[in-house]
Amino acid sequence: MTDVNAGPGHSSPVGLTPVGGTLYFFAANAPDANALYAYTAATGVALVKDIRPGGNDFTGGAVAVAGGELFFTSFSGTPADAELWASDGTADGTRRVKNIRVIGSSSPEQLFSIGDAVVFRVTTDAGVRLYRSDGTADGTYELSDVALTASPGGVPANMARVGDVAYFAGTRNGAESLWRSDGTVAGTAMVADVPLSSSVFPPRFAPLGSGALLFTGVDPFSGRELWKYTPGDPPLAAPALSFDGGPAVRFRFDRPLADVPPRVGFTLTRVGPGFATAVPAHQVRVARDAGAGVLTFTFPGFAGGLLPDGNYRINLPAGYARDRAGSPLPADAVFDFFVLGGDANRDRRVDFADLVKLAQSYDTPSGKTWADGDFTGDGAVDFNDLVVLAQRYDTALDHPPAAADTAAFAAAPTPATTPAPAPVKPQAKAAEKQTKSVFSTTPVAKAKPAPAKPKAAARPRGR
Repeated sequence: MTDVNAGPGHSSPVGLTPVGGTLYFFAANAPDANALYAYTAATGVALVKDIRPGGNDFTGGAVAVAGGELFFTSFSGTPADAELWASDGTADGTRRVKNIRVIGSSSPEQLFSIGDAVVFRVTTDAGVRLYRSDGTADGTYELSDVALTASPGGVPANMARVGDVAYFAGTRNGAESLWRSDGTVAGTAMVADVPLSSSVFPPRFAPLGSGALLFTGVDPFSGRELWKYTPGDPPLAAPALSFDGGPAVRFRFDRPLADVPPRVGFTLTRVGPGFATAVPAHQVRVARDAGAGVLTFTFPGFAGGLLPDGNYRINLPAGYARDRAGSPLPADAVFDFFVLGGDANRDRRVDFADLVKLAQSYDTPSGKTWADGDFTGDGAVDFNDLVVLAQRYDTALDHPPAAADTAAFAAAPTPATTPAPAPVKPQAKAAEKQTKSVFSTTPVAKAKPAPAKPKAAARPRGR
């Protein structure tokens, strides 16, 4: 067709990419140098632009097409930094899109076209990140702060596209997992909480047709094996909380879970007006019934295994649990609950209604629940439960502040131990007078018996 590098030297065309009726490629036009060329049936081979005369324009990375333009990585500036470039097929329209890393090269790699934009990995001062670009500086930005995985040798782990979604290995909070992106910030999220690489082998991905992804995953039981992900599979839904006021908080998921420990930690916080105090994780125990999809939280670090009275907020972060296919909890699941000893009917008040509940089950040795008056969690309703109720009788617990109201002070350093429970508020005086003295501590004086009247003296009998 043409001798780009005149004479016996090779031009070695690389990066051949069709865009409409034009074929773009990079070819050597001098020793140790190449430039961008285009071929059409009408015009033949023509130079588009020599970005860096005497040097290589093309870094040898991926090339992608989006919005009718060619995207590639090229050198520019002094020293020569590798950044994202785009071309519309003209010299003036061949330009650096954005200097992503001001000092040093961002070295865009693994470009994938998604819609009218490209997604790609770059090196920033914060690490390797996922970016997108529509060919403009304003339309070129980071999609997530998740760190993309590189192999132990520094060679980037590959990405793959299935349909209009790119998949990659990402690490957040020290845990590597499978991530996806549709080129938007909202559409960039974790897919499966499965470790993807080992100390020697980087993760690998490959599309299977147009509807599934094959990738390498590491399971603690079977090692590094081949996994399959089908995008149409339903995500793991947030669990339902079950708590009756007693010694255990349960979360039930909609399917069985993988029988592996979570790689990110939960947070449990006691909240109230003006404070948010973290409950130390070592005072909490988590049991997993993987087959039933149930997580049970108990509190052996507290007296009797019962949390102190108060309002609590628990956060199961994204990825805290995953199903057997690797689908993780996709977003943080936050739940509020409260503890108030003696509150059998869970109305945040301890009053006569709760006493009635306890009385109906009193002196029952087993099989009872919180709603029956078992406030110590031993299955029995007895004097110990009556004491719990009596200590809190005629008190109430306010509702917790909204999550937004606690955000500022929740982030502040908290004591290593949980403080004493906040006092509950006395109720307004009820009209039911009979309840006021049920647990009176005032001695009741017994009325003294009236003195007996002296008997009249008997008359002597006459003879």
